[in-house]
Amino acid sequence: MKKQILIFAAALTTVAFVSCSKQSREESQLNNPGEIAGAATQRPDPSTVASLSKGLICLYEFDGTVKDKTAKLADVVLGGNTPTYTVDRKGMRGRAIKFTGQFGGTVFNVPLSTKMSLALWVKYDSALAQFAPIAFGTSGGPGTFQYSNMYHGYNSNNIDEWIGSAPMNNSWHLLVVTMDGTYTRFYVDGNFVGNKLIQANAGLSITNYNLAYNGGSIFWFGSMDDFRLYNRVLTSSEIQTLFNL
Repeated sequence: MKKQILIFAAALTTVAFVSCSKQSREESQLNNPGEIAGAATQRPDPSTVASLSKGLICLYEFDGTVKDKTAKLADVVLGGNTPTYTVDRKGMRGRAIKFTGQFGGTVFNVPLSTKMSLALWVKYDSALAQFAPIAFGTSGGPGTFQYSNMYHGYNSNNIDEWIGSAPMNNSWHLLVVTMDGTYTRFYVDGNFVGNKLIQANAGLSITNYNLAYNGGSIFWFGSMDDFRLYNRVLTSSEIQTLFNL
């Protein structure tokens, strides 16, 4: 694990609030037309909503707690720190976790498989992030990180397999990464971004998932909500449903 963290940190080189007003939101949409494609204007299909519980390994809603809603995995460990909660994407207070660079989180003993999906809502604090890890498996599985003002999806078992988004604003965005044993695919706000051929699959049966830090001194600054892992590949319609929920 230490070796992987060192490789991760060495390979990634340095590079250079949400407004509450309707005007700011409209300006943001005009400046980022790609980010509002598939906006949450359609009612999700109930059957697709029901399917989102299938293969669910864990669901951390961070609604004032770090417990797994499925009760399959242990609480997120925050290194002895008291979690800070903030406003979520729906404007509800205390229903998303805030990472301030003072701590990261770890989900222990996550079962690995060749087919997996990761989904989570995020809102960054800084557009100058330098390869800040958002969520990744220390021994494999789908992962995501922020680089500058872009989000990336990748195979945690091979840092070269990353897929980057277009520049994003600091509103809430849904990130989904899937792995089917052949390809890693990345989606932002329900939209397909790209894929990469998987060069290395996980060789272990379990992993730990780090949230908002690399296990050492590299931290991500931002808010996180509804962190999910699946032991299967989410379909494009399910991913769109997640975005529209």
